[in-house]
Amino acid sequence: MASDLLIHATGLAALVINVLALLCRCDLAMRRQSVVAGCLWTLNNMLIDATAAAALSAVSVSRTVTSAATLDRGRVARRNTCAFFTALTLAAGAITWNGWLSAVTLTASIISTWAMFYLRGATLRLVMLLVSGMWMVNAWQYDSWEQMVANLVTAGAAAYGAWQLGVRKAEAPGAV
Repeated sequence: MASDLLIHATGLAALVINVLALLCRCDLAMRRQSVVAGCLWTLNNMLIDATAAAALSAVSVSRTVTSAATLDRGRVARRNTCAFFTALTLAAGAITWNGWLSAVTLTASIISTWAMFYLRGATLRLVMLLVSGMWMVNAWQYDSWEQMVANLVTAGAAAYGAWQLGVRKAEAPGAV
C-alpha cells in the first residue's frame, strides 16, 4: 500500500478543489475544477487499492472535460457524447467489477454522466449531492476518511451552491 502521507495528501487536495468547484457560480468553471479534483480522486482510489472506483473516476475525468466542451453544442452532439461516456462507464465497471460496491459506484457514475451533459445550475448541483451520497458507500467500504469527509463536504457544498443559484434566480429581474 502507498504511503499514508500521499494517500491523505491526494484526498485532502481533491476535497478542497472539489468544494471550490461546487461553489462556483459558473458551470464551465465548476467543470474545469472538477477535472483537477477528479484526477486527484483517481490517484487517491488507486493508492487505496479501490480499482473499480479508480477506473470510474478516470472515466469521469474525461467525461467532465468533454461535457465542458459540449455545453453549447447541439442536442445530437450532447446525446451522442453522453451515450459514448455511458458505454465507456459501463465497460470500465464491467472490467473492474467487484460485487455490490461496484454497482453503487457504477450507478453513481452513470447518473453523473447524464447530469454533466444535460443539467446546469442548481439542478446539476442537486444531482451531484445525490452522487456524493452514493460515492460515500465506496469511501466507507474502503475506510477512507478523506473520501468520507469529502463526500459530506461535497454534498454540503453542492446543496449550498444549488441554494445560492436558486436564490440568485429568484432575485433576478423578471423572476416569478
